[in-house]
Amino acid sequence: MSRRHRRWNWRQVAALAALGRFALEAARIAWEWLNDDGPGPSL
Repeated sequence: MSRRHRRWNWRQVAALAALGRFALEAARIAWEWLNDDGPGPSL
C-alpha cells in the first residue's frame, strides 16, 4: 500500500466548490418555497 496522499487539481476543487454552491442555493430556495405560507408576499 502506498502512503502517498491523493492530490487535488484545480479542476476537482472548482467542480466541488461549484457543486457545493449550487447545493446550498438549491437548499435555500427549497426551504423558502416549502416555508412559504400562501400566495402573499413573504418577508
